[in-house]
Amino acid sequence: MPNHIFINRESGNDNISIFYDEPSFVVIANKDDLASIQLIDESKKLGIYILLGGDKRYIGQASNAIFNRLQQHYINKPWWSKLIFFGREDGHLSKAQLDLLERKIIEKMKRVEIELDNNTQGNQSYIDKLSQFSALSLLFGGQYYTGSSYRDVFTKLVSTLVLSSDWGVFR
Repeated sequence: MPNHIFINRESGNDNISIFYDEPSFVVIANKDDLASIQLIDESKKLGIYILLGGDKRYIGQASNAIFNRLQQHYINKPWWSKLIFFGREDGHLSKAQLDLLERKIIEKMKRVEIELDNNTQGNQSYIDKLSQFSALSLLFGGQYYTGSSYRDVFTKLVSTLVLSSDWGVFR
């Protein structure tokens, strides 16, 4: 199945990138584009989001609309300037799958010593093997991205998303 990539630039100030690789979607945007983010269907789905600012990150989950959580963080976490969020196009992710994804990303960020604004390690929920595989299949290649700057790392991540047809799983 081919990847679908949409770049939304309807006005001079919004810069929202949407990547599809069925059944997954990934949205990358600036904090300033929050008003535009609420207009895209992906923001109404549940999923995982990562707030990025300087060298700090926050990983969260939305068991309802992602946009609702982003709106809360817009007020409560003023330090972030960019975000990435992802989920399934069909919206089928259980609470246990969201817990697993959030926990795995938090663990990975801690292993590479990225400063996190999270107060928890992520939730532990029972999840069967098939649900684990289904959830982890949404993640990107199990790779570490390093570079001399945030922009360099971000460029490598986006390049991998754009050029790869196999997003793989965390190992």
